[in-house]
Amino acid sequence: LTFKAGRVDYNPPSKHLKPLPQKGKITVSRSNDEDAPLLSFVWEPRGSSKNDPSVERDELMIFPGEAEWLPVSQCKTGRVYVLKFNSSSQRSFFWLQDSPAGDKLDEISEADLKIATRINTLL
Repeated sequence: LTFKAGRVDYNPPSKHLKPLPQKGKITVSRSNDEDAPLLSFVWEPRGSSKNDPSVERDELMIFPGEAEWLPVSQCKTGRVYVLKFNSSSQRSFFWLQDSPAGDKLDEISEADLKIATRINTLL
C-alpha cells in the first residue's frame, strides 16, 4: 500500500500540529518472515524533496496490534492522520497529499477511508 502524505510536526505542550512542506509518500507492507510478522511503515520524500539532504526517510517496524491509523478530528484545516502506538505515547502525524474529490480539503474522503481501513487491517 503506497499513498502520498507529508509529515506533520507536533508540539505536545501546545498540542499544535504544523504540516511540513515536503512532498512525501507512505508505503506500508508486511514482512515475509513467518516467525516475526512485522509491518514496515515507511515515509520517504518524493518529487523535489528527494534531492533535499535535510529531508530524511523514516522507517518503522511495527508488531501486529501495536498501532492504529486514526484521523485527527480536531484538525479542521486539512486531512491529518496519526499513527498511534498502543504500548507507548509515541505518535507520528501525517497529512494526506492526494487531492480529494471536490473542494473540501478538510473533509475525509472515501479514498482516505479506504486507505485507513487497509492500514488498520494490516496493523
